Amino acid sequence: MALFSGLNFRSSPKGPVIALLASVLLVCAYFVANIWTTTQAAEELALARTTRAINATFDDQARHLQRLVEDNGYWDDAYLAIARPSQDENFIWDNWGYVTTGELYDQAFIIDDEGKMLHNFKKQAKASLSDAERLGTGLNALRSRLGKGKNSTAGIVRYQDDILIVGLARIRPVDLGLQTRERQGRQYFLGFAQHIGQNRLSILEENLGLTGLSFKPRPDADKILIKLASSEKIALYWEPFIPGKIALKQALPFLAIGFLAILVVIGLLARFGMEAVNEVNRLALIDPLSQLPNRRALRAEMEMRAKSNEPMALAFIDLDGFKAVNDAHGHAVGDALITDYAAVLREVGAESVMVARLGGDEFAILFVGNNSSVAIRKFADKLVKRLRRPFRLGERTIVVGASVGLSESDGTFPATELMRRADIAMYASKTEKKGLARWFEDELDQKRNLAARVEVELDDAIRAGHIMPRYQPVIDVRTGRIIAIEALARWSRADGTRVPPSIFIPVAEQCGLIAKLGDQLIRNAIADAHQLDGLRLTINLSPFQLRHPDFAPSLGRILAETNFPAECIELDIKEGFLTESPVHATETLAKLHGMGINLVLDDFGSGATSIGFLRQFSFSKVKLAPSCVWDAQMDEVARAIVQTTVYLAHRLSMRVVAEGIETAEQADFMMLMGCDELQGWYFSKSLDLQDLLERLDQPLLEEPKRIGAAA
Repeated sequence: MALFSGLNFRSSPKGPVIALLASVLLVCAYFVANIWTTTQAAEELALARTTRAINATFDDQARHLQRLVEDNGYWDDAYLAIARPSQDENFIWDNWGYVTTGELYDQAFIIDDEGKMLHNFKKQAKASLSDAERLGTGLNALRSRLGKGKNSTAGIVRYQDDILIVGLARIRPVDLGLQTRERQGRQYFLGFAQHIGQNRLSILEENLGLTGLSFKPRPDADKILIKLASSEKIALYWEPFIPGKIALKQALPFLAIGFLAILVVIGLLARFGMEAVNEVNRLALIDPLSQLPNRRALRAEMEMRAKSNEPMALAFIDLDGFKAVNDAHGHAVGDALITDYAAVLREVGAESVMVARLGGDEFAILFVGNNSSVAIRKFADKLVKRLRRPFRLGERTIVVGASVGLSESDGTFPATELMRRADIAMYASKTEKKGLARWFEDELDQKRNLAARVEVELDDAIRAGHIMPRYQPVIDVRTGRIIAIEALARWSRADGTRVPPSIFIPVAEQCGLIAKLGDQLIRNAIADAHQLDGLRLTINLSPFQLRHPDFAPSLGRILAETNFPAECIELDIKEGFLTESPVHATETLAKLHGMGINLVLDDFGSGATSIGFLRQFSFSKVKLAPSCVWDAQMDEVARAIVQTTVYLAHRLSMRVVAEGIETAEQADFMMLMGCDELQGWYFSKSLDLQDLLERLDQPLLEEPKRIGAAA
């Protein structure tokens, strides 16, 4: 695997080194002519050389931080994580806070366009947000440089008695639709900082052959004034290279040897200085955990290939279930999984040009050449098969999947566009959850742009009350009457047009508004249920709502404020929540059950739902998936699932609901199977409160069918 084929880690500042050596030789010749003048010139030369070396070192570090922070800020996921109403703190920690180890930087922070610090991390820990005030005018000066086409900057900033090199970049998306939103909304800035404490000065001393470097005033010491980002200046002191004029006069016999030593020192400084720069460049392109190339290295490689119009194929890979591994086993196991997964990608993608880690649990693999599309298809097939085998981490056996997005280019569009398309395809693969690789299609762009427009409207629609509940009745087979109602979210814009829930619910989940939407829907539904004479109210929950740590306490507050009995609430729980977050699911459902709320296992029989869930969790009811109901009359396997589920549920004192009833024949068959309740369009479409009140006393099943079902 040919990594970094287009990248150059080494720099060659030969011109300045040769010029410096020539200057020293001239000084030696001048010394022969005039010892006193030579002494003075040598002192001035030493000061100028050290000044340039120090400034060059600071400038290199500043440029490195600027490149690094701009690369991290120019990222759709980074923009979505910080610009949503509910910021993704896990993403921010995994990609920036966790990396403040000091190797690349020891502080990472995010500020808004008013200079307010929103997140701050130092040395892999959260830090005080008051750092924005302590950084003061220096940080404001850096922020004022951005805009009008300039997206990143760097400089030196005073931090009380400390000095920092700070790189600052505007967090901005690659996606054109998101760019429009970013220009219209608030601006956010990502900052990486390296503290220049005494430890850093000691390293600089060692690299430059100096002693006594300090920002504190010292008598009889050389100094330079370093310009800060705020246009202030601060002095840096060190012990001079050359003794004073008196010492020089006393050491005249040894001056020739001394000047030869200076030549040797200069050569060593040039050598070790270049090695330090090369090491910084190498670290900037390597992910420290997996030892794979990082996002910046991948983009540089792709840009180099794009200049020669080479065909490329790119895969973006996201681990499925990685957060659950971290939550259940801790970050040490998560790090071990990342390391092992990187080894698998190297093995499976051995014929690729580059395997890279983009951050968190995201990876990429690049193929180049006329055969790249065929090669990446083979890679995707091999990876899917390989991930069917579990990972062994010590005594633990862990199974993870992957969502894979693929894109290809014939060499006619930029590297950034190829990366954007692979990213979109990867998220489509994760949404569809088919365990297969997903190729980019223009339709995905259209859906993404639609979702972006819906996201802009959604928060206002929730506040304005445009998203309201409608109700689908649930029928008791013994009485034929409505025994419960399921609340369904419906969005009607002010102009009367409707937004389907299949569009706005996923958007609410992704942008962090699902908890706000869900709370409002529950409050409105409870207000209506007070008029429905004791009917049970069923709420169909998104797994994202249940994962929110405040969901159970928030629901408890709503029930207390509305004086609504907990036993009249039913919460539909989908199987995905139970399998993806088993530890959190157990804790959350225990809290809800303890409040007296009825729990319903939803969509049973639609996929890999385990019968063990019926015993493990305190469900009061099981809902058969519509697909299972539709197939039961014609398919023996589906019929067996229904019969087994009804038998087990009744033995465990649970009721069984058949969802998706569309015909009289389906209703009859599900009653003969022993189902207790029926629900579907055959009985009623979704109703507003007034229509529902008018139908409460109407039997929705004919008498003979009820008798047959009861028998």
